[in-house]
Amino acid sequence: MKLSCNCQVVVVDDKYESDAKPLIEVLAKNSVPCLYYDGTVSKLPAKPMVGIRFVFLDLDLKGAPKSQGAGAVKTMVSYAAAVLCRLISKMNGPYAIIFWSKHSTDDDAIAKTIKLCRKSEMPPVAFFDLGKHECKNTEGEYDFNLISDTLKIKLASIGAFQLYIAWENALYLASSRFLASFSALVPNSEKWSANTSALIHKLYKTYVTDNELTDKSEQFRCACHLMNRSFLTTLEQSTRTDIVLPVGFELMKGDVDSVTTAKLNTTLFLDEPVNRHVPGSIYRVKDKNLRKALTKIVFPKSRAPNGVSLYSILITPECDIAQNKTVKLTYGKNKQSPIHRIVFAVMYASRTGSAQVRNKFNDAKKRTDARFPMGPFWIRGKQQFLIANFSTLSLIEERELPRKAEFILKRDLLFDLQTKAANHVNRLGNFQLE
Repeated sequence: MKLSCNCQVVVVDDKYESDAKPLIEVLAKNSVPCLYYDGTVSKLPAKPMVGIRFVFLDLDLKGAPKSQGAGAVKTMVSYAAAVLCRLISKMNGPYAIIFWSKHSTDDDAIAKTIKLCRKSEMPPVAFFDLGKHECKNTEGEYDFNLISDTLKIKLASIGAFQLYIAWENALYLASSRFLASFSALVPNSEKWSANTSALIHKLYKTYVTDNELTDKSEQFRCACHLMNRSFLTTLEQSTRTDIVLPVGFELMKGDVDSVTTAKLNTTLFLDEPVNRHVPGSIYRVKDKNLRKALTKIVFPKSRAPNGVSLYSILITPECDIAQNKTVKLTYGKNKQSPIHRIVFAVMYASRTGSAQVRNKFNDAKKRTDARFPMGPFWIRGKQQFLIANFSTLSLIEERELPRKAEFILKRDLLFDLQTKAANHVNRLGNFQLE
């Protein structure tokens, strides 16, 4: 049974003893933790939750207003959909509904519930019915083995959603293993809490060395940065050993359009800005002359695209910032501004991903000189292409940078940029005669 193993399962049923409890016990036996609600509005979460992956939903909830005739189904599904809206945030991500009810997928009630979910902008990526009547024996009692076997068979119908569940479960298992190993560094004793606190503090000091921080939360974040780096190895090992392709499912080759590719690049390689200057931060620069000059360098043999913008990318090493090793200039009344390393880049957009714009970008990628193409990304509703130029490596005072970046390069792309920038500075050149 491949359900979420990190309490991302919700059971909604107003009859706990007769209907909900047998299902919860089956889930517990299969090591699947869950949250239970009877559908009463006053008992639902104060705000919708994020990260729910499966909802076992009974449609006949006692909190629904009483109605007769043709309006009964409408009232019932409206209430059930309202409960889902109170449970699940629009930012939740993909989830599946398993109708734990007397209604089947051929029933109009389920179709109307899904329709209301779509209208509320929180549609499930998959759904099926786990009919209560299908899970009872001839005596009318729930059969635990029948519930488990029926659920296992029907879970195969959720398609590619199984891939995300497999990855999230591997992530959870990796974090559990890492925490068990890391926490064991401190023997379990009366001083465990104090010694663990000292251990985390040592990580923080290792990260910043002599750069003492007064913000206690920032100290903990710095310690977590070192833990994250070690955890990544554990996660990759978990990916190699714990993830298997769901039975009966296979990855299929298909076309991915240019817009989706740009959005994928954005998800993989760009991050949201933070309220401080960190490596990979990308800032808009309003310097008309520099923009024109760099545009000519980036596109020496062809006409530059329309709407080229100028940006700077902060490439100061992370350790220099964390350990306060950047050179500082004094200004004003005993004020200091750190000096950062930056490289300039041009960005240009294409609403349609036209062949002409893409060809210019591909031409830049083929060249082995100072250009470093990135993208396409999906920014402000357009495909955006970003090309840095290492000949523009510069120093800048932190106080001259905008207060906030527009976005940030994630670690892999940033490291590649920093490495190639360093190689460009140290290149010997090749002066062979032709």
